[in-house]
Amino acid sequence: FEDDFKFNGKDIDGGGTVVREMFGNNGNPTATFTSDITVTWPDGNSAQRVAEREREWVTGMGSGDWTDNVFHITGHWTTTFSNGVINSGEVTTTLVRKMTCHYIVEGVITFTHDGYESTLNFGDGTCDNEAIYTGPEGNSFTIYL
Repeated sequence: FEDDFKFNGKDIDGGGTVVREMFGNNGNPTATFTSDITVTWPDGNSAQRVAEREREWVTGMGSGDWTDNVFHITGHWTTTFSNGVINSGEVTTTLVRKMTCHYIVEGVITFTHDGYESTLNFGDGTCDNEAIYTGPEGNSFTIYL
């Protein structure tokens, strides 16, 4: 970011990187996104988010047909607020994104909000707009993406 960058009256500091590799750890094309950004409100409150996400292209390379492309996504992030509250998320089961579907079709993200844990389960690979949210008390319900 440029120095003294503001958005809607908030100071934005930090930035991120993207590293692309033709042959990542599993021999597939990968892109790793990292960021460390702090937002400071006019009243002095702030939030810092540190994140890393990796997208691996696991199927369809070189076919010339985008409909057979499949990506695996992993990662984690932590947001720390100036009042001490910490929120985080982690892909605990690799997310699967098939280009023939508008939605993530498989995988689990685990969220922690101020010490309370919840999950979002995207299913078994079926292309649909549903995911199962399980809250901190164990109650589950379907959400529509």
